[in-house]
Amino acid sequence: MEPSRLPPELFDRIMGYASGGRSDVKLLCNFSLVSCRWYAAVIGRIYSRWLYDGEHHSISSLWKFLRSILSSRRIADGVHELDIRNWPLGLVYDHGLLVLQEDDLNLIRNAIRMGGLERIENSALNAVQKADSRPLMALLLAHLGNLTTLYAHLPETDIFLAEVLRKAVEDGQDQQPTNGKPLNRLREVHLTSAWNYRAAKSARDNYTLALNHLDTLSPNLKSLTLYGDEGLALNKTLGRQLQDVVTSTDFQFLGHVALEVRFEEACCYRDPADPPHHEVERACREVGTKYETKDASSCTKGGVGCQYYRHVIEKRLQMNRKLDVVRYALTKYLSELRKSTDMDDGSTADRREMSSDDLDTDDLDTDDLDTDDLDTYELPWDDLYPEQEPDLDWRFYPELDYELFTEDWDEEELDEDDIDSQEFHSQQGESEESGGDSG
Repeated sequence: MEPSRLPPELFDRIMGYASGGRSDVKLLCNFSLVSCRWYAAVIGRIYSRWLYDGEHHSISSLWKFLRSILSSRRIADGVHELDIRNWPLGLVYDHGLLVLQEDDLNLIRNAIRMGGLERIENSALNAVQKADSRPLMALLLAHLGNLTTLYAHLPETDIFLAEVLRKAVEDGQDQQPTNGKPLNRLREVHLTSAWNYRAAKSARDNYTLALNHLDTLSPNLKSLTLYGDEGLALNKTLGRQLQDVVTSTDFQFLGHVALEVRFEEACCYRDPADPPHHEVERACREVGTKYETKDASSCTKGGVGCQYYRHVIEKRLQMNRKLDVVRYALTKYLSELRKSTDMDDGSTADRREMSSDDLDTDDLDTDDLDTDDLDTYELPWDDLYPEQEPDLDWRFYPELDYELFTEDWDEEELDEDDIDSQEFHSQQGESEESGGDSG
């Protein structure tokens, strides 16, 4: 008997043995070209899981996959697991420009309107024509109605993703059936923050997505993993929201919560901004929810790419050292100002103003800084840094030691050829189906 005629569960087991238990997309795509029967049998396995990493994949790969989703409802319904990493980095790494024809733009317009995202239509079209991956990823999430597992890096600001989340929340509040509605079938979510040091500070005023939207999670979640404790450390509200999610009756299926523990060199937090892991663990115990912490080295699936992770750690440490110098300089300035004021019984109007040139911060010992003077003094922190940081060197060098962050890309992940094969074979299979069964 031809294998493709076997019952689906038996055929899936045979294919699992043939691929060594891994999802070998290239092998499955080759099988799909045998006949229409083979295509129909393997197409579900080809598209059941998709991975995109902005460090390794081009924006054209994202567009090809999205085009397949928008062109075939059957393919869209077959996607159950999505792993999207570092996707806001497309413009930084610039793997290639995205050239869209008028038919492609019409397809995007229809997808925006079908998803109920008309409010961002003009902004999305303008961004797409500038090779911005954000609206494409937002449309992808809006049209995967059967998505159950999501590994995602959330950017600090993203008006397109924010609109998809807003629409998903509105749809979730309706009493209508959830079939076809975005994100309403999610059962497992793994989230981490995508850092973008090139973003202007003015962008913080619009659609902030700094992981403070836990109240918009799908109520059907069974497992929640938060990668990186920056959010919990720097945003006390987020820690309380996570406790509310754990104890809320709205998330009655949530049975597992995991928090990632950073490497030692990244643990540079100051009291009282310590990550509230203990409070979250206590809340989980009270309601009987399984709680665990994971070392960053074990969180490979859905984790930050090795080079990007190393870059984030280095920048975080640089910012802390810079902050120490600034705090010391301000403390010394206030101290000198107090002495000057005490010596002058009247006013200091005729005295020359001190400048940063008067302060020698080259050989500062910042370990024992006395910052008591800052406790009662409101400092203009926003004026201490420029509105936009200078261009940073995003190029990484092979001589750096990235072994600690290495992931097994060849054994588990899809490469760009796999994504192209998925898009090509979806079109090939559709044409074969229309032509009849050749096998």
